[in-house]
Amino acid sequence: MQQIAERFGVHRTTITQIATNAGVKMRSQTLSLSARAKARELYDADQSLAQVAEQLGVSPSAVRSAVLSCGGTLRPPGGRSVLSA
Repeated sequence: MQQIAERFGVHRTTITQIATNAGVKMRSQTLSLSARAKARELYDADQSLAQVAEQLGVSPSAVRSAVLSCGGTLRPPGGRSVLSA
């Protein structure tokens, strides 16, 4: 939105308002408390950030924020940890 606003010399909220009036479904800026808890539950059940994001219809970064805001911890990038034999 910010890039569009800058290109046309208007405020980003103006672009949001025009899009909303035109029937464009806007993404929520924050997840509800229950959605954040669901994101953490799915992530804790060994799903990836991307998998959880797809299920909830949000970005992986929103899932990451949700997991952390609920007191969760993130696994190392690249999948599950490999234990030594």
